[in-house]
This record gives sequence, C-alpha cells and structure tokens, in this order.
Amino acid sequence: MTALRPPTRAVLDEASGEWTSGSVPGSLTDPVDPAPPEAPDGHPVVRLAS
Repeated sequence: MTALRPPTRAVLDEASGEWTSGSVPGSLTDPVDPAPPEAPDGHPVVRLAS
C-alpha cells in the first residue's frame, strides 16, 4: 500500500534551497491497529473484540 501512496514526498526548503522529506496529507505515517476481522489470530485487537 505504501507503493501506491508513499507517506513522504520531496519538498523544497525555500530558506536553504535544498530538498527535504515532507509528509503527504492523508497518508498513514504512524502504524494503526487493523479492524478485528482483518487482524491475524493472537493480535490484541482480536482478544479485545471477543
């Protein structure tokens, strides 16, 4: 999924004129828990839903 929408993109820093890494709005930059039906057995989310 990150290949389709990478979490970062190149951004030009106007002060220094160099390219830096910046976040893409709407991209997942932090890990999130899966939905209970998609979680593998043994995942804490599955135990909480049961």
